[in-house]
Amino acid sequence: MTVIGAAVALGIVGTAVAPEAAIAAPAARAAVVAGAVPDAWVEVSNGTHFRVMVGDHNVAPTRVDVRPVGSDVVVATLDKFWYESDTVGSEEPDIGWYEAHDELRLDGMGDYELDVYVPSDGGGVAGRKGAGRFTYALDPKLDVASDQKQFSLDDLDATATGSVTAVHPRTGERGPLAGALVSVQLGWGRSDVVSDSEGKFTTLVAAQGKESSLSLSARLEEGVQTPSAAQPVRIRPQQAALTLSGPSKGLIVRYGAEASFRGAITRVTDDGRTVAAAGRTAIAEPLKPGGLSASSVSGADGTFAVGPRVTAAGSWKVSGQDPWLIKTPAHTATVVKVTHTTDVVEEKVLSTDRYRKMTISGKIVVDGVTTQKAPVEIQAKAGDGRWVTQKTLTVDYNKTFTTTVEVFAEFPSSPWRIYNPGTQNIGPSTGADLQPGRLQTRFELVRVGPKPVCMGETMFVAGTLKAYGPSGYSHNYPGRKVRYYFKPTVGTVWKEMGSSITRADGTFGAKFKAVSDGTWRVRHIDTDAQHFASTSHTVYLDVRGGTAPCAAK
Repeated sequence: MTVIGAAVALGIVGTAVAPEAAIAAPAARAAVVAGAVPDAWVEVSNGTHFRVMVGDHNVAPTRVDVRPVGSDVVVATLDKFWYESDTVGSEEPDIGWYEAHDELRLDGMGDYELDVYVPSDGGGVAGRKGAGRFTYALDPKLDVASDQKQFSLDDLDATATGSVTAVHPRTGERGPLAGALVSVQLGWGRSDVVSDSEGKFTTLVAAQGKESSLSLSARLEEGVQTPSAAQPVRIRPQQAALTLSGPSKGLIVRYGAEASFRGAITRVTDDGRTVAAAGRTAIAEPLKPGGLSASSVSGADGTFAVGPRVTAAGSWKVSGQDPWLIKTPAHTATVVKVTHTTDVVEEKVLSTDRYRKMTISGKIVVDGVTTQKAPVEIQAKAGDGRWVTQKTLTVDYNKTFTTTVEVFAEFPSSPWRIYNPGTQNIGPSTGADLQPGRLQTRFELVRVGPKPVCMGETMFVAGTLKAYGPSGYSHNYPGRKVRYYFKPTVGTVWKEMGSSITRADGTFGAKFKAVSDGTWRVRHIDTDAQHFASTSHTVYLDVRGGTAPCAAK
């Protein structure tokens, strides 16, 4: 049979029923017992054709009966199916279902249910009524209206009326859609209603009184096409008052704990009475940037306790913020002291050797009693300005600690600091910038030659030594001793070959006899107390054998 439509059933769990009669079943992949009958649904192909599906690839359905919702009268039966599947992946099993061979054609528009029957153990048939539901109609349209347009906490409900029409899949004529399941919503409140024979519906629906805004809407609950309609309505806020009770000034709070600002909210009812405002929002907002906000909902007696997490002393504005109430005047609550904050004190550089080993000391003091230990990060400022943790350790609060770190080779003059990240209930702290106390030196334009060179001939090593000032600018570094080192290709040990003193322009050079292939480098390790040692990059020199062709080059 053939049906035109644009709706799909949502699977609805039904009740297993006894088979009406033993029906010869087509070959099934597996027999099932009553209660394990799969869901059914309707899909639309080509935009107009209804097709019935049964969704368990392990069971071939015997038949599917179609009947109007709420009726036991079967208006159509489908008993021929073929197997369909989609492959999810090469190693995944197919997702399969059974599709009815015939299209579904019905006489009347409306909501229908699907009853599925499958082979059962013992050669019988197991069935489930209400295994699926769908709306048989095309292009449904809704309208909805309310008997009132404004709502308050004393008047949350309304009578909603509306109608639904659709195009008949077979005749193409638009008419009332009877028996359609319509969901009506007022704010967060919902009421489901079924349209009557004329496609009309009436239902009582109530808002919850917690919405930030209101609208009245209706939508069809079944079908591929689930159109909706809406009508604007609005909240009518009531006069309200908020008072603070208990201590709200001069509070002392531990770092990371929640302050407790207590109070009550009242409202004036539509008939003029002052009552507790239950379920209303109170909010505490910091008066200065950097603080944390918090909110709380009042209880049945209108009281609330709003607790912002405190990390620093300051003041908070406490007020009611609720769209159902006229905004209340704000009150001020103040925390004058936060305990268990920390400071980094007595930080200093004890020593920095020429090979970039820096020893620093410091102390993390805490304002309060604790058995915890202090997490500490030793940080250096990178070239892009970020503070980068180079070492972590744990120390006792209120006791001096000492630790050694290696200064950046790339940024040896960058500042360092001691950073305490704190814990959940003990505050963080940052120490002052520390300078390593030595400045960078660096070799530039180091070269070895000539290339090629023959064994026994004279060769040279030359370059320039630079020193950096506190501002980071380099200058030529005269009068400093540099040492020359060589490592033969077949060896692993660097041998000092000699030394020289840098000239007035920072340049240096020395001559040696070429003895074998190998790598050269220069080091400045005879530093003063203000500079780091440095080592140049390596340069490879190919030394050729002492043959006539070599000598002739």
